[in-house]
Amino acid sequence: MKNEKIQFPIGGELSQKISYGVMIACLFIGNMFKMKAEVMGFSQADGIKGYEFIFSGLGIVFLLLPILLLCLDFINVSSHLKQLAHFLLPAALLVLLLILRLNISAFLGGTVGELDEFVSINAGSGFSGWIYLLVAGFSTYSGYQHYVLKKGEKTK
Repeated sequence: MKNEKIQFPIGGELSQKISYGVMIACLFIGNMFKMKAEVMGFSQADGIKGYEFIFSGLGIVFLLLPILLLCLDFINVSSHLKQLAHFLLPAALLVLLLILRLNISAFLGGTVGELDEFVSINAGSGFSGWIYLLVAGFSTYSGYQHYVLKKGEKTK
């Protein structure tokens, strides 16, 4: 018997389910986005909480997609579509979060206008936003690797 290396994808079904739970928890703990404004030497920092974010328009997608991914095993869908969903839906969340963060920065930077020399506004991701971003990236990579490996096994 040869010494063969067994390659497993990073993460698996259990780690993906844990990551979806972490994504949901991040929406209710801490700030998703943070802003800092400096006006003539005085500074004020504030943040957007995840629960405030999800109940204002597009943010509900960041709650519903991880719930859908958790419930995907109970929905009667082909395994190919389930594997594809575990890859594409976290990727969509990752892209949406990055676009939203860039839009907030552009909006806040554009509202200053003529007061550029007196006012400075910075926006970024809060702690929960960074955790959500990292976990969505992990889920995307894990789903991609799992999808490619499973697809490769069927063709062999």
